[in-house]
Amino acid sequence: MKKFSPADDVKNICKALLHFDETALKRMGVNPEEYKKDISKNMASILVESSGINFSENQIERVRQAILEIFKRSTFETETVYQNENNSAVKVTLGVFKKFTTNEALSNLPPNVAEMSETEKINTVTNLLVDALSSMKIYAYFEFVAECLYDENVNLWIPADAKKFGLTITTKIWDF
Repeated sequence: MKKFSPADDVKNICKALLHFDETALKRMGVNPEEYKKDISKNMASILVESSGINFSENQIERVRQAILEIFKRSTFETETVYQNENNSAVKVTLGVFKKFTTNEALSNLPPNVAEMSETEKINTVTNLLVDALSSMKIYAYFEFVAECLYDENVNLWIPADAKKFGLTITTKIWDF
């Protein structure tokens, strides 16, 4: 079977992990729905817990969906640094979204917030968090080099430390 370039394979892995390409995730042995749920749940819990507010499941789901949209908007480029028969190194460049703090998002609370019911307050806060997430822009780039090995079983160049690679690309796309 023909080998593709290491940069192309790593780019496809980035696409799978960041844009939730179901075919590529399945090829890597990852359940797409479980992966999306796990990744967004972990990120949402950071935001929700830092707010100190008791969100409903529906509100948490809205935050999770906004986080998944950030992943889908992420950018990445790859370039083969070196390659021999079964080893390679690929430079990965990730676009990094500018962070915001929960306090910054909440700075846009309306002046009548004190007059709102608890439900209205939490709905307003949810809307502010979702809006802040939806408006995040890429402001910088993060580069790293992934050492890769050729896996003949799947005909792909795979990062030698796949867990570290996955953790790096899913956490470095935002400056939290």
